[in-house]
Amino acid sequence: GLFSAVAGMARSDRFASLTILGYGWGSNYPLVTPDRAIPTQFGCGNSDGFDSGAISSEAFLSGQGHATRLVAAPGIGHSFTGIMSAMPPSDMFAWMDQHTAP
Repeated sequence: GLFSAVAGMARSDRFASLTILGYGWGSNYPLVTPDRAIPTQFGCGNSDGFDSGAISSEAFLSGQGHATRLVAAPGIGHSFTGIMSAMPPSDMFAWMDQHTAP
């Protein structure tokens, strides 16, 4: 999640949207400020230690004009397969397809 966030924000000119799983940094960008508002979706287990960070990250980005989506996986910790149970790849990619490159 951290790598996706930092790389995606740093190269917002190269990506149409970002998907960040199992990570949230809170009320500021992760090390870099993107050149543009980039659509960003989060998937995080609500039993993951990063859950509150994902919630506040989504709220912060939304408040800054980014299109956002947050999917919380009930009862899931820091688990990729657990997050995928709440956010199937078909749903994740459908959201991404709605946000074309600038």
